[in-house]
Amino acid sequence: MFSWPVSSPFVTLHVDLWLQGHFTDHNGNVAPMNVMCDMTQFVIVVPVLDEIADILAEHFMRHELLKFGICHLVILDDGSPFKGVFTVMCKVLHINYDNLAKRNHKGLLVEKCHRFINKTITIAAEDRDTNDVFVVVDNAAGLCME
Repeated sequence: MFSWPVSSPFVTLHVDLWLQGHFTDHNGNVAPMNVMCDMTQFVIVVPVLDEIADILAEHFMRHELLKFGICHLVILDDGSPFKGVFTVMCKVLHINYDNLAKRNHKGLLVEKCHRFINKTITIAAEDRDTNDVFVVVDNAAGLCME
């Protein structure tokens, strides 16, 4: 069992990449980095160009820390293939991190977001009778759908 004291929003963050296959969008991004607040369960989705520590640290700093404030603790999935790069990212940014036990997907809140994305993609693929469904950006509304 893990427990973290939650004193304010964005103090404890759960971080992971959602990477299903080898896809790139029109900007060259390969995966969304999902950051979820432990207290509010607010999700920040940041598309990244590559899954290397320098790029992740830059995007984490720009899109999370500078917008929502410095966090105290980052929670990582011990079973994630990206654990190593997130560990280096935290060390580069001098942020405390903790690893959740392997196969403890219920403890890592960002996994809820990943399950939601997976379900949405499945429904969209079934509706369109194709597996070629990823992300469509509605430029008029500024929304990201499917």
